[in-house]
Amino acid sequence: MAIADTSMESTEESLHSRHTQKETQDGGCQGWLVVLGSFICGLFAYGIYPAMGPLLVAIQRYFKASSAGTAWILSLIVFLQFGVGPISNVCVKKIGFRMTVMCGAAISSFGFFLSYFAKSILFLYFSLGLCVGFGYGMMLTPGTGIFALFIKKRFAVANYIVALSGGVGVFIFPPMLQILIDDYGWRGTVLVFCAINAHLGIAAALFRSRKTLAEDNKHVEEPVSTERGDGESPTRNLRQLLLICDCDLFTKHPAFVVFAASYFTGVGIGFFGAPSHLVARAEDQQLGSPDEIAFIVSLFGIASTAARLLLTLEACCQINKQEIYNILFGIAFLLAGIANILSAFATSYATYAAYAIVFGLMSGLWFGLFGVVLKASLNAELFVAGVGLSGLCIAVGGLIGPICAGFIYDVTGDYNYSFYFYGSFMILEV
Repeated sequence: MAIADTSMESTEESLHSRHTQKETQDGGCQGWLVVLGSFICGLFAYGIYPAMGPLLVAIQRYFKASSAGTAWILSLIVFLQFGVGPISNVCVKKIGFRMTVMCGAAISSFGFFLSYFAKSILFLYFSLGLCVGFGYGMMLTPGTGIFALFIKKRFAVANYIVALSGGVGVFIFPPMLQILIDDYGWRGTVLVFCAINAHLGIAAALFRSRKTLAEDNKHVEEPVSTERGDGESPTRNLRQLLLICDCDLFTKHPAFVVFAASYFTGVGIGFFGAPSHLVARAEDQQLGSPDEIAFIVSLFGIASTAARLLLTLEACCQINKQEIYNILFGIAFLLAGIANILSAFATSYATYAAYAIVFGLMSGLWFGLFGVVLKASLNAELFVAGVGLSGLCIAVGGLIGPICAGFIYDVTGDYNYSFYFYGSFMILEV
């Protein structure tokens, strides 16, 4: 009898262990709180740069700067926000997700605060471009990659919820920035936004580390041996640095290389300057008042959010197919590129708003599919590193795109050519 009781207890304990393990894989309460923290991070990191059009226009007018000169601010934000992904990935290994995101929130908030005292556009390159960009970069990779360690079975649902954050941010921030600019000027706007941005610390408080991340990266934390000759030391140090940054993903995962290249051309060069130039282009064509034009960017954000929400509902119904995702991923880039090229015919407020909606829908699709397509080429433990390295590719493209488009406008005096530029690189991704 005692043996039977012991066996029964062992069986119950085993079932409880399996249930606990399944709950952990599905996220549990802690897992979905992590998803909430990722959503808050994405709200700022993915939502602020497309919405900076009103702020950049106000800064350009105040300092009487050129379009290309002002575009450097956006290019620096995008470049650092995505380019420091490998650095933030190393910080996660050393100090954890929570402290890395908190550091990013503090640095970006300090950048907004410093911008209040700017006396030249060069100073804004440092405060608004370097500080805010670097701060968001420290936050972006861990903030949008951590949930892959907590959510297994419902990963697609969690991914689309986090992806929704960018669309919500683009919907909220443009009218908010325009109202703040109208009431307080651009200096007051960056000061108020400094206080709002500081709330990212709440998102960091929701994060905690997982043992799997530390265990999977033990091989990169081993000290570099210096016993061999000095001639080999620089090479060994470089190899160790590349391993720490997980750059071996480019050699071990060919599918990831294709993914990163597509985001370099389609998103980095082709996309990042377009949403911010929506405002400048509409004002150049005198399509409406500043508030009406800011609402066009909000329409872009609403459409982007709607596309991500549809993906979320589809994932909840569990009818998702990876092959369909891959095809839809390419179609979204193709249609977005065509929309940018055909936007030259959008010469009224209504047609321009329609173009912004179509463009928003397509961008919402490819950003929503980002995590699902990326995870198909990497496992969950490498997901954070994959986000960081693909972000680096996006950053290089993001540094090129807005500056080239701004230079094209300065030379031609017509934003249509800038949008031809954007559209061509989106189509090239396909």
